[in-house]
Amino acid sequence: MGVKSNCKDVVRLLSVFPERLGRNIVPLLDKAGAIAVDKAKSSKTYKDQTGNLTASIGYGVVVGGQVVSSGGFGSGEGGSQGRATLQERAAAIGKGSYGLILVAGMKYATYVERSGHVVLDGAILNIDKIVNGVLSQMHIDL
Repeated sequence: MGVKSNCKDVVRLLSVFPERLGRNIVPLLDKAGAIAVDKAKSSKTYKDQTGNLTASIGYGVVVGGQVVSSGGFGSGEGGSQGRATLQERAAAIGKGSYGLILVAGMKYATYVERSGHVVLDGAILNIDKIVNGVLSQMHIDL
């Protein structure tokens, strides 16, 4: 399970101020990813019996298909699955493009969400708000 968001304000900033934001985009997306993962893990509504699902939740900042920064993953099988899922999703980011990818790497994550529990939904639904908050903290005017 992975999610990509095209945050409208970030896309607009990249087109209007590419030289100004270019050096800040990776730290911005990195901070937003860390906040989103914290939100996802703190708002989970499922019982994680093995710890693998929670450990598989993480994020990656991708530039041109390469993960340049990542975080949030735990250890063990869940962390390994999460990192592998991130690498798979990163390959879809085009050359010269930036991306923030949130993943829950266990194959049953989608099933857990479809059964009414929160895995990534809380973070996904707020990703634009999170990125805008980080933009404000970085003092980059829209």
